[in-house]
Amino acid sequence: MATVLLAPRQADWALGAELMAAGLAGGLSLLAIGRHGRGPATADKRLTGLFDRRDTSIVVMLLFVACGAVLASGRPAGLYLLLPASLVAFVSGVLSAWNSLLPPPDLL
Repeated sequence: MATVLLAPRQADWALGAELMAAGLAGGLSLLAIGRHGRGPATADKRLTGLFDRRDTSIVVMLLFVACGAVLASGRPAGLYLLLPASLVAFVSGVLSAWNSLLPPPDLL
């Protein structure tokens, strides 16, 4: 998303088409690899289990596609759809990193 947004002097329709392509490619790749969440192992991992699911990532990709469609139709307000997509992706990444860096509670 950042790479697409940083290209200088793009028309709204071009930016919209690029965001739709990125969202479709990301969503289809998630469906193709069949990434399934492992589910929370303990009560402390409920939040991580919520964000470590394929459905959550597909929603982020669908927001990219929706943003691109609104931009391609000539309405720059579509960029507002990137805010929730970015927040969910950021929280998911931080929780996944946190979960992978800490050992399971039974090993402590």
